[in-house]
Amino acid sequence: MKKLGDVFKEVKTGKDVVSSDRKKGEYPFYGANGIINYVDKYIFDGRYLLTARTGSLDSLHISNGKFWCSGDVHRIEFNEDTILLSYAYYYLQTIDFQKFRTGSAYPKLSGSSLNSIRIHVPSIERQKNIVKYCEYNDTLIKQLEVEIENNKKQAEEFIKSILKKQK
Repeated sequence: MKKLGDVFKEVKTGKDVVSSDRKKGEYPFYGANGIINYVDKYIFDGRYLLTARTGSLDSLHISNGKFWCSGDVHRIEFNEDTILLSYAYYYLQTIDFQKFRTGSAYPKLSGSSLNSIRIHVPSIERQKNIVKYCEYNDTLIKQLEVEIENNKKQAEEFIKSILKKQK
């Protein structure tokens, strides 16, 4: 077990920009809950783990490429020879971030609280195996979600056709 602060390269927050100053574009704009817009400028370029600093503290996202993130977001860069970003993403989904929040009216995850989160750090090979397993399950979940939606649509169409026949 290590403190998260001991395994990442750096953690910084994004930069706020008033919504009226944002121009539509191709670059994702991340807020505390994920992508909230697409803008014409970016301030970061790379692969980072993003987590909410305020609001929904359990919100985690991986950015890859050019993007902008607000001041409500912690942008975490990992030293990949110690811990894989994807492994940290999956591991941190098991953490109850509410335990680390400060403030009662408006929850906040401070940088020092983020640094103090303890994370199990197996070998890089083991991390790769864990990530492969999690990604496989994510793919299955997405396939099942598509099937569920298709089944709902088929059921609606079936019910509509029965009701039409009864008229």
